[in-house]
Amino acid sequence: MPKEDLEDKEKLYLHLATWAMGMPTRHEIQHFVEALIAGAKSASKDFVRHVSALGFEDYANIQWLSLQVEGHPLGDYMLWLYKSLLAYLLHNHPEVLAQQKKLDSMAFDRFTPSQVAPSPQLAEIYRYALAEPGVEEVGPHPRAADGSLEPFLPAGRPVLQGPEPRRACGY
Repeated sequence: MPKEDLEDKEKLYLHLATWAMGMPTRHEIQHFVEALIAGAKSASKDFVRHVSALGFEDYANIQWLSLQVEGHPLGDYMLWLYKSLLAYLLHNHPEVLAQQKKLDSMAFDRFTPSQVAPSPQLAEIYRYALAEPGVEEVGPHPRAADGSLEPFLPAGRPVLQGPEPRRACGY
């Protein structure tokens, strides 16, 4: 709130009334944000540990066992896999889950008036949620030597396949 607005009693009372309307909700949102920050720090450490634990053989196995047949590029697949891991680690953090449940049970009983538009940060977060990062113009497959192959158009991610399950009878 700008200082000059504090001098105008009507504006000051309007702001105080608006803030008071949402006070319990504001606290719950703050707790949710604090849990997200703590969860992101924890997830970051776990993420680095997981990523660092994979060796050359893991990358080779993923490429050979899951991606080879379809020709899916390894880098694209690994970024998707790591993005999924990071989201899982954050979302599965106990504090984040507890605060999510509290936020899920909240309802804004009435509209909270505001004299400001939604923030540019909110628009940016929505943009990130709706757009795939790193998308470039359609071109040849990354492993095409002469560029003569059809373009790579990812329609989904292959699932890592393991060996056939063993049967109890041995065949």
